[in-house]
Amino acid sequence: MRLRNLLPILALTAAPAFAQDAHFGLQAGISMPQSDAKDFVDSKMGLGLGLNVGIEFTGGHVLRPRLDFTRTKGTLNELGVSFDNTVTTTTLGMDYNYFVSGKATEGFYLIAGLGFAKTKVEASVPGFGSASDSKNALAIALGAGFQFTPMVGADLRYTTTHPDFGGTDKFKNDAINLGVTFRF
Repeated sequence: MRLRNLLPILALTAAPAFAQDAHFGLQAGISMPQSDAKDFVDSKMGLGLGLNVGIEFTGGHVLRPRLDFTRTKGTLNELGVSFDNTVTTTTLGMDYNYFVSGKATEGFYLIAGLGFAKTKVEASVPGFGSASDSKNALAIALGAGFQFTPMVGADLRYTTTHPDFGGTDKFKNDAINLGVTFRF
Protein backbone atom coordinates (compact mmCIF):
# COMPACT_ATOMS: atom_id res chain seq x y z
CA MET A 1 0.00 0.00 0.00
CA ARG A 2 1.32 3.43 -0.91
CA LEU A 3 1.98 6.12 1.67
CA ARG A 4 -0.44 8.59 0.02
CA ASN A 5 -3.24 6.04 0.51
CA LEU A 6 -2.43 5.81 4.22
CA LEU A 7 -2.26 9.57 4.89
CA PRO A 8 -6.05 10.14 5.25
CA ILE A 9 -6.33 7.17 7.61
CA LEU A 10 -3.38 8.36 9.68
CA ALA A 11 -4.82 11.90 9.85
CA LEU A 12 -8.18 10.63 11.16
CA THR A 13 -6.59 8.36 13.75
CA ALA A 14 -4.17 11.07 14.92
CA ALA A 15 -6.83 13.80 15.23
CA PRO A 16 -8.10 12.71 18.68
CA ALA A 17 -4.56 13.11 20.08
CA PHE A 18 -4.77 16.86 19.40
CA ALA A 19 -8.31 17.22 20.74
CA GLN A 20 -9.12 19.11 23.92
CA ASP A 21 -12.17 17.04 24.77
CA ALA A 22 -14.55 14.41 23.38
CA HIS A 23 -18.20 13.81 24.21
CA PHE A 24 -20.71 11.17 23.20
CA GLY A 25 -24.01 12.36 21.88
CA LEU A 26 -27.41 11.37 20.55
CA GLN A 27 -29.62 13.05 18.01
CA ALA A 28 -33.29 12.64 17.14
CA GLY A 29 -35.37 14.46 14.59
CA ILE A 30 -37.59 14.60 11.56
CA SER A 31 -36.64 14.11 7.94
CA MET A 32 -38.38 15.86 5.04
CA PRO A 33 -37.52 13.94 1.86
CA GLN A 34 -36.70 15.82 -1.34
CA SER A 35 -36.21 14.79 -5.00
CA ASP A 36 -36.95 11.13 -5.87
CA ALA A 37 -37.35 10.11 -2.21
CA LYS A 38 -40.16 12.68 -1.79
CA ASP A 39 -42.06 11.26 -4.77
CA PHE A 40 -41.51 7.66 -3.61
CA VAL A 41 -43.10 8.23 -0.16
CA ASP A 42 -45.75 10.74 -1.31
CA SER A 43 -44.13 13.68 0.56
CA LYS A 44 -44.47 12.07 4.00
CA MET A 45 -42.02 13.01 6.76
CA GLY A 46 -39.74 10.45 8.38
CA LEU A 47 -37.97 10.01 11.68
CA GLY A 48 -34.25 9.89 12.37
CA LEU A 49 -32.05 8.73 15.24
CA GLY A 50 -28.31 8.73 15.63
CA LEU A 51 -25.18 8.47 17.71
CA ASN A 52 -22.15 10.74 17.52
CA VAL A 53 -18.87 11.58 19.20
CA GLY A 54 -17.90 15.24 19.28
CA ILE A 55 -14.12 15.61 19.21
CA GLU A 56 -13.45 19.22 20.21
CA PHE A 57 -10.42 21.29 19.21
CA THR A 58 -9.43 24.83 20.14
CA GLY A 59 -11.01 27.73 18.29
CA GLY A 60 -14.49 26.21 17.92
CA HIS A 61 -13.53 23.36 15.58
CA VAL A 62 -15.28 20.01 16.14
CA LEU A 63 -15.02 16.70 14.28
CA ARG A 64 -18.15 14.64 14.81
CA PRO A 65 -18.11 11.01 13.64
CA ARG A 66 -21.74 9.93 13.45
CA LEU A 67 -24.03 7.01 12.74
CA ASP A 68 -27.51 8.04 11.52
CA PHE A 69 -30.64 6.01 10.85
CA THR A 70 -33.60 7.59 9.00
CA ARG A 71 -36.83 5.89 7.95
CA THR A 72 -39.66 7.39 5.90
CA LYS A 73 -42.90 5.58 4.96
CA GLY A 74 -45.69 6.64 2.67
CA THR A 75 -48.49 5.33 0.48
CA LEU A 76 -48.40 6.16 -3.21
CA ASN A 77 -51.47 5.71 -5.44
CA GLU A 78 -50.72 5.02 -9.09
CA LEU A 79 -53.43 4.06 -11.60
CA GLY A 80 -55.78 2.94 -8.83
CA VAL A 81 -53.17 0.76 -7.08
CA SER A 82 -51.83 1.65 -3.61
CA PHE A 83 -48.13 1.09 -2.96
CA ASP A 84 -46.81 1.13 0.61
CA ASN A 85 -43.29 2.49 0.16
CA THR A 86 -40.41 2.88 2.61
CA VAL A 87 -37.00 4.53 2.29
CA THR A 88 -34.48 3.62 5.00
CA THR A 89 -31.06 5.27 5.08
CA THR A 90 -28.19 4.29 7.37
CA THR A 91 -25.21 6.64 7.20
CA LEU A 92 -21.75 6.37 8.73
CA GLY A 93 -19.95 9.67 8.33
CA MET A 94 -17.91 12.52 9.72
CA ASP A 95 -19.07 16.10 10.18
CA TYR A 96 -16.87 19.13 10.60
CA ASN A 97 -18.60 21.73 12.77
CA TYR A 98 -17.30 25.28 13.09
CA PHE A 99 -18.61 27.27 16.07
CA VAL A 100 -18.59 30.97 15.21
CA SER A 101 -18.09 31.94 18.90
CA GLY A 102 -14.82 29.99 19.01
CA LYS A 103 -16.20 27.69 21.75
CA ALA A 104 -17.55 24.24 20.93
CA THR A 105 -20.29 24.41 23.54
CA GLU A 106 -22.10 27.63 22.68
CA GLY A 107 -23.86 29.44 19.91
CA PHE A 108 -24.21 29.16 16.17
CA TYR A 109 -22.22 26.64 14.11
CA LEU A 110 -21.83 25.56 10.49
CA ILE A 111 -21.82 21.91 9.36
CA ALA A 112 -20.08 20.14 6.47
CA GLY A 113 -20.19 16.35 6.37
CA LEU A 114 -19.06 13.42 4.28
CA GLY A 115 -19.99 9.79 4.70
CA PHE A 116 -21.07 6.44 3.37
CA ALA A 117 -24.83 5.73 3.10
CA LYS A 118 -26.79 2.54 2.62
CA THR A 119 -30.22 3.25 1.14
CA LYS A 120 -32.93 0.59 1.19
CA VAL A 121 -36.13 1.09 -0.79
CA GLU A 122 -39.14 -1.15 -0.21
CA ALA A 123 -42.45 -1.26 -2.08
CA SER A 124 -45.43 -3.46 -1.37
CA VAL A 125 -48.93 -3.83 -2.76
CA PRO A 126 -51.29 -5.19 -0.09
CA GLY A 127 -52.37 -8.68 -1.08
CA PHE A 128 -49.82 -8.97 -3.91
CA GLY A 129 -46.41 -9.00 -2.23
CA SER A 130 -43.42 -6.76 -1.90
CA ALA A 131 -39.98 -6.01 -3.29
CA SER A 132 -36.91 -4.31 -1.84
CA ASP A 133 -33.38 -3.42 -2.80
CA SER A 134 -30.49 -1.63 -1.10
CA LYS A 135 -27.43 0.13 -2.47
CA ASN A 136 -24.50 2.12 -1.09
CA ALA A 137 -23.34 5.57 -2.13
CA LEU A 138 -21.40 8.62 -1.00
CA ALA A 139 -23.33 10.94 1.36
CA ILE A 140 -22.84 14.69 1.69
CA ALA A 141 -24.34 17.00 4.34
CA LEU A 142 -24.39 20.77 4.71
CA GLY A 143 -26.15 22.77 7.38
CA ALA A 144 -26.12 24.88 10.49
CA GLY A 145 -26.95 24.48 14.13
CA PHE A 146 -27.23 26.23 17.43
CA GLN A 147 -25.93 24.99 20.79
CA PHE A 148 -28.45 26.26 23.39
CA THR A 149 -26.63 24.83 26.43
CA PRO A 150 -23.46 22.74 26.72
CA MET A 151 -25.73 19.66 26.56
CA VAL A 152 -28.57 20.57 24.13
CA GLY A 153 -28.47 21.88 20.58
CA ALA A 154 -30.36 21.75 17.28
CA ASP A 155 -29.23 21.05 13.69
CA LEU A 156 -30.76 21.84 10.32
CA ARG A 157 -29.00 19.75 7.67
CA TYR A 158 -29.44 19.09 3.97
CA THR A 159 -28.26 15.58 3.17
CA THR A 160 -27.84 14.01 -0.24
CA THR A 161 -26.94 10.55 -1.50
CA HIS A 162 -27.61 9.13 -4.97
CA PRO A 163 -27.44 5.32 -4.99
CA ASP A 164 -27.63 3.53 -8.33
CA PHE A 165 -30.44 0.95 -8.37
CA GLY A 166 -29.98 0.38 -12.10
CA GLY A 167 -32.03 1.95 -14.83
CA THR A 168 -31.34 5.25 -16.51
CA ASP A 169 -30.98 7.54 -13.47
CA LYS A 170 -29.69 7.27 -9.93
CA PHE A 171 -32.21 7.45 -7.06
CA LYS A 172 -31.88 10.94 -5.55
CA ASN A 173 -32.26 10.34 -1.82
CA ASP A 174 -32.05 13.94 -0.58
CA ALA A 175 -33.58 15.26 2.65
CA ILE A 176 -33.86 18.24 4.93
CA ASN A 177 -33.29 17.05 8.50
CA LEU A 178 -34.22 18.97 11.61
CA GLY A 179 -32.86 17.42 14.78
CA VAL A 180 -32.19 17.94 18.44
CA THR A 181 -28.74 16.95 19.68
CA PHE A 182 -27.84 15.81 23.19
CA ARG A 183 -24.25 15.78 24.46
CA PHE A 184 -22.99 13.75 27.43
